Amino acid sequence: LEAIRQIQTCLRLERRRRHIKRRQFHLQGTIGSSPHVWTRIHGRKDDEGTEDKNNDEEDEGNSGMLQSVTVQKVDDTDDTFVPRWRTKLFAMECVRRIFFLVADKPEHFDLILAQGKSAEGDFLVFNLNALVRMAFSVATSEVEPLRPVGVAAMKDIVELFGKAGDPDYDNHLLLELYQAQIKSALTPAFEAESIPSATAAACPALVSFVTSNLITDEKGIGKMLNLLFGLFDHLGKLNYRSYNERATTMVQLSVLSSLASLYSHSCTSGGQKFFAFIEPHIPRLKKQWLNLLRDYAVIKTQNKPTQKNYNAHFFNSGTVDAVTDYYLAAWPSVLLACSSLVGTHYWEEKESPSDNGDVAVDEKENFVLLLGLALFSLVDSEQAQHTSLSLKALAHLLGSKYIQQDLVPHVMFKEIADTIKSSLEMGTPDIKLEVMNLIQKLASTVPPQYFDNSSGEGLLYDLLGMTMGVLAFYIPQLFPERQATPVKTLAKSVQDDGTIKELQSAAVGAISAFPALFNSSMRSKYGPTLIYILVKVCEISTENPQLGFLVSPTSEALKNLTKFEGAEWEEIVDQVLVHILEIIRRSRMASATLLPVLFSVLTDMNHSQSKKHLHQTVIASLIEILDLKDAKLSVVVMTGIRSIVTASISRGDQDLKDISGRLIRELSSHVLFQLQELGNVQQRSGITDAEDLNLATEFVRFLVLAQTIAPPPSQPALLSVVLPSLVSLLRPQSKNAIHDLSLQILMKLAQTQTAEFKVELLKLADKERIALETSIKQTMIQQQAAQQAAVATERKPLTLDFSKYSK
Repeated sequence: LEAIRQIQTCLRLERRRRHIKRRQFHLQGTIGSSPHVWTRIHGRKDDEGTEDKNNDEEDEGNSGMLQSVTVQKVDDTDDTFVPRWRTKLFAMECVRRIFFLVADKPEHFDLILAQGKSAEGDFLVFNLNALVRMAFSVATSEVEPLRPVGVAAMKDIVELFGKAGDPDYDNHLLLELYQAQIKSALTPAFEAESIPSATAAACPALVSFVTSNLITDEKGIGKMLNLLFGLFDHLGKLNYRSYNERATTMVQLSVLSSLASLYSHSCTSGGQKFFAFIEPHIPRLKKQWLNLLRDYAVIKTQNKPTQKNYNAHFFNSGTVDAVTDYYLAAWPSVLLACSSLVGTHYWEEKESPSDNGDVAVDEKENFVLLLGLALFSLVDSEQAQHTSLSLKALAHLLGSKYIQQDLVPHVMFKEIADTIKSSLEMGTPDIKLEVMNLIQKLASTVPPQYFDNSSGEGLLYDLLGMTMGVLAFYIPQLFPERQATPVKTLAKSVQDDGTIKELQSAAVGAISAFPALFNSSMRSKYGPTLIYILVKVCEISTENPQLGFLVSPTSEALKNLTKFEGAEWEEIVDQVLVHILEIIRRSRMASATLLPVLFSVLTDMNHSQSKKHLHQTVIASLIEILDLKDAKLSVVVMTGIRSIVTASISRGDQDLKDISGRLIRELSSHVLFQLQELGNVQQRSGITDAEDLNLATEFVRFLVLAQTIAPPPSQPALLSVVLPSLVSLLRPQSKNAIHDLSLQILMKLAQTQTAEFKVELLKLADKERIALETSIKQTMIQQQAAQQAAVATERKPLTLDFSKYSK
């Protein structure tokens, strides 16, 4: 009879499990529309029943570990079997599965977004309280095998909901309300009595919690991190052999990979405050990280006899197969952290011999180890999920000083380039973005001497081809004749995606960095192509609002082209000027963006007598812009000319002085004509438009500048033009900003060129002379009144009566 009862119990349990298994298949299809239903179902599995502590202990065989687990009494008359701890475990895993299924829908994890779309359905964030409660109860359960999955679920909650703001409190996060539950769920896992699987799960969860900015005070951050640093300080003494041999490896690798993630986060702009906590441990961390990577390299690349003879740091030959998964989970973050150390003083510090007799390894050998692992992961199909991280590590490595040495010959670099190209062709936009960042870093850090031969030129050509391929694909307007339908569709579907925008910006940045690596022959060969791309991107971005974010980086790239020297490069810069002028004449919309670039190139380029025709083309284009009578464009032209004059004076460059003087002479008549028109408008109705006021101000400054830099013999003639123009802008009866500016400049001219000013003043018409005299008198009266008011305010009446002291 007892055997029959046991069989019946097992059958009921199996039916229950099959029923929940069927729910899991249904889960994936309905979670998007009704997540609260599944949260309530699986949450009920966690809450049902209480363990009977008087029941006998049974060995459930949890991954080879002997765990004490209580079971519940079974009512033979009840067809619904009360779930055991395995059912609870399965229910919590289903909750984590829910997170995975809706991870790409931000409204599920942001209360503000969810409230805006509440009419469209239910969202997980509405059930955040229940989710935290479930994860907390499982993480602190008396049943030890449940704790790791509870801790892992708490980590998911922190990572997914950690950035959600609280709509009721500005500048506060939603999860701040649950800090106590999160800390209480994680802290027990670091106690000595905790099972190793819970400790291993708690290490990355603690880093996620600390770096989520839920804890704002440094003492609280330090207190939590000390739990992790405490494990690291006793890393070599950790021993969980009462469970099994691989448990120690599992915890050790979890500690090292979690600290690697913390270090990588501390190197970002938003995580610098964590660097002070981890900085004292970096020398020892570097050594242990390298030990972990050496172990992983042996496991992945060497045969069994070699593994047996290898003096491993975190495993033994009998547990290789059992611990491989732990290494697979730990090495990516460790590789990135170690790679970011390359080039710092921490990397240069010599390793001290270890206690087990290992010889200290030279940093060059360590560099080769990191480079090999990064490349191995890129070609290993089993590690495809780590491609992005490996590319980041590769960017750190190839951007270091070791690329200057013989460690990376051109043959090896060619293989690296081929590997990167394969990742670029097969990868997602995220992978392409990392490739562009890698190429941009290479172009900006590798010394030009590395590529200064035929094989180096071939390497640059490969990198340049990858970059141009990305630009042609994600900015198809560059090469409209090559545009295909899939490209059009993709470009329209991702135009608002942040990753694509970052990818486009990174590609433009990489293109602009290449000229620094070119020698004279490469510049003459590839320079025109780069210039065409940059100018074309600038034109496209000014006309397409969706690409407007590319205007600034492209403009800066065009400005930087003038810093290179050489006769061949001067011709290329001249081509830049010609292309810019063509676009300015063709598109008024692009003019406002490209005019500053034009003046920047004019300021920095080499001017010689052979470029008179080019100068005349520039002057003709500027006159056309002034004739458009567009106030904004005219202001840009006036500002640009003043910047050229200022640069010529500060540098003492005679060629630049000549071209600036020529610009002023050619444009003065046009400026004077438009200034007189503005004066007529002011005389009839007054200037009220802010743009017109600004333009008139710039015109006045231009004329004064023209009179200032003119040679002494020409100053009286120019003054005869400037003086009447300024007087015509005076309006004593209705003063404004133009009136004040004109009068101020006239007064200055009267002081600096007194004799010439008097001569020209006598030539003015009576009406104009009266306007000037009246304006000066009004100004003097106002100044006297202001002085008297200031003196009056300084006088203080006596408050003491002295009459009683008369006798």
